[in-house]
Amino acid sequence: MEPIIRAHLPTSAQHIVLRKSALDYMAKYIQNRLWKLEAGGQLFGHLKDGTLEIKVATGPYLGDLRKRFGYRSKPDCAQREIEKQRERGLYYCGDWHTHPQAHPTASTEDLSTISKMVQRSDFRLSCMVMVIQGTDDGAKGVAVYTSSGDAPKRWEVVDDWVRIV
Repeated sequence: MEPIIRAHLPTSAQHIVLRKSALDYMAKYIQNRLWKLEAGGQLFGHLKDGTLEIKVATGPYLGDLRKRFGYRSKPDCAQREIEKQRERGLYYCGDWHTHPQAHPTASTEDLSTISKMVQRSDFRLSCMVMVIQGTDDGAKGVAVYTSSGDAPKRWEVVDDWVRIV
């Protein structure tokens, strides 16, 4: 069975699925050493029968701001990637980044960023997704947040399912 993370928000008919390809890509940047800096990028997928399938994670890009406890994509590189993936038929779904925590938690800045992304983006989905890759293996090391203009919501990983806290 393909390792995936599934998400469901009780107030929405949509589901979110993080596919193996995106999970494997983010896992390459796990901050499991003191010298490793945060990394991140964008998430892309498509809607299929009420399910948002996130298939591709991109980044980091040359020129990104990367620190041990901080990350910011270079805007022009991120925009080029959004346009490239759109040509492939994939929608921009949100962003991902790493944290040097086993079970990552969004910082105040992360929560502010996802709220600003919703306000600035011309997205075609009902919510914007933020995924944080921690140091733990598998689903336990991934945190999923969404925002649709209201306060961001954290999703709890349970086995290979993600449910709202």
